[in-house]
Amino acid sequence: MEFLLRHELNHLAALHDDELISLKTFGTGALQGSCYDAPYKRWAKQIPARQLLLVQSERLFRKPSQQLARVIKFLGLEQDLTKLLSEWRHLNMNRGLAEIISSSLRSDLECFFTMHSTIYFKI
Repeated sequence: MEFLLRHELNHLAALHDDELISLKTFGTGALQGSCYDAPYKRWAKQIPARQLLLVQSERLFRKPSQQLARVIKFLGLEQDLTKLLSEWRHLNMNRGLAEIISSSLRSDLECFFTMHSTIYFKI
């Protein structure tokens, strides 16, 4: 798995936003599918900023009541969060054990994703 992720990372890191958007799924698709900044930039050209709400999953899982309140407010709804929160479940799509990767690859992945997330997660 490490070899595949490294290969995918090296390929994707060399691409510009336009190339990343138009690229068909490459390798596992896991890294490419997590580069939200490229499509966000395209959406931002067409949709006014006041109509876009980005929710960072780490924040949602850490403080669901706070993030759900943001979503409800953004949608202009008046709803008691109590029922929503009573049904809230953090679903992990990767139910298996996490694969151990080298510290070198972990560091490179962190740099790659920092580059692709800080652009729009300043919210």
